[in-house]
Amino acid sequence: MKTKLRGWKKIFAFAYSQSMKSKAMKITIIILCAIALASMPVSSLISGVEEDDEKPDTSIEKVFYYDNTGIIGEQFAGKSVKSEIFGNLLYEKTDKNDSEYIDKLINKEDNKNQVFLSIEYCDDESSLNYGINVYAYYREDSDVNSDDANAFAEFVGDNIQKAVLLDAGVDEEKINTAVKSIDYQVFTLDDKGGASDSNDGISQYQYFFTLTCIFLLIFVVSLVGSKVSELIVTEKATRVMEYILTSVKPMAVLVGKVVASTLIMVTIFAAVAVSFCLSIFLNNSMFPSKDGAFVLPDVLGQLIDNGAMTGITPVNIFLIIIIIVLGSMFYGCVAGIAGATVSKIEEMAEGMKIFTFTMMIGAYLPLFMAITSETGGSWGSFEYVVFLLPISSMFIVPEYLVLGKVSQSLAFGAVGVLILSIILVLMFVNRVYEHMLYSNGAALKLKDVIGMAKKGGVGNGK
Repeated sequence: MKTKLRGWKKIFAFAYSQSMKSKAMKITIIILCAIALASMPVSSLISGVEEDDEKPDTSIEKVFYYDNTGIIGEQFAGKSVKSEIFGNLLYEKTDKNDSEYIDKLINKEDNKNQVFLSIEYCDDESSLNYGINVYAYYREDSDVNSDDANAFAEFVGDNIQKAVLLDAGVDEEKINTAVKSIDYQVFTLDDKGGASDSNDGISQYQYFFTLTCIFLLIFVVSLVGSKVSELIVTEKATRVMEYILTSVKPMAVLVGKVVASTLIMVTIFAAVAVSFCLSIFLNNSMFPSKDGAFVLPDVLGQLIDNGAMTGITPVNIFLIIIIIVLGSMFYGCVAGIAGATVSKIEEMAEGMKIFTFTMMIGAYLPLFMAITSETGGSWGSFEYVVFLLPISSMFIVPEYLVLGKVSQSLAFGAVGVLILSIILVLMFVNRVYEHMLYSNGAALKLKDVIGMAKKGGVGNGK
């Protein structure tokens, strides 16, 4: 094996240095770093503009209200339920809520800014309207904005419980605690103390977090794969590969290219990560807190508050990095084989079909799993196959480690399978890669490559 890999370091050093020196790579890094550097200030600026636009104002001036409970409407009319936007509304109680009465009331010429609010309690458990129902009416041609009418109805609906408790004399501070949304999570501990979420389903927030990570990892794999394929095809097309093969073995060529492309990816993301960290400090400098203390941008603060970072530990961070690097190397090997099937740069897209198909299957499996997990339910054999399969593990295990959804033992299992898969791919390369690299005819098909492997490869003299 050492003989087969002899010279890979020279291939790696040359491929890495040449790629990093290229003008296209420098421009790419500069653009990505600029985007990362501006991300947090722009995000805060946009959210700040949105907050400025949300002025405590409404087109509604007066509310006629009907309430058959006799207690809820009074709390809104008496301003016990406070609102910055709807705090100055005038309320007038009515004793009817039939459609004819409502139509006459709010269709007067002088009722341009008025709505009718109906709060109805239905105690029939067999009825579809069982419970408290809130209805808001306004004239179609009035000055009442539809968004304001919807916002007012939502405000009333969201504060029904608070109004009932206020009528019962409950302290407002206790009410705020009682009606606050409560989240819960249950964790299991393995024999090493590693924590994982015992609920196999994921929340809607975790679902969107997972999708974002999957698309980001697709970008990583595409970057590594396209770079490996580009290096192989370019050297084949210019016949430089034939000179390289006089001093190093084909396996060393592939390993050198794959490691170089993986390190290029790591370099780019390290530069982006540094820029992103600087962006956080820049944001804090541009939008300081009132007390002058360092605070995270709202978007990151919400990420932490929503529990997306429960699995962040030193061991998990190490596992995430290892899985992404090994997954990139695995796909790099696949891309190297795909690139070697063609001899012309213009045929590269044709040769990359093998790589693209493998990557899409590997990414769609976790996507399907995330969609089904978002609805709840327990894991079965399918989920564990997705976690351990080398084409899919790098797309799902890292983010599930962050979410605390997988145990460290399962993550180590994914690492082991990836290492074994890379070794098996290299063993396959050892049988056919030399013949593929020397091939300068028509693009090789998958069946041609498999046929070479069965025969032992022309390059082996069989």
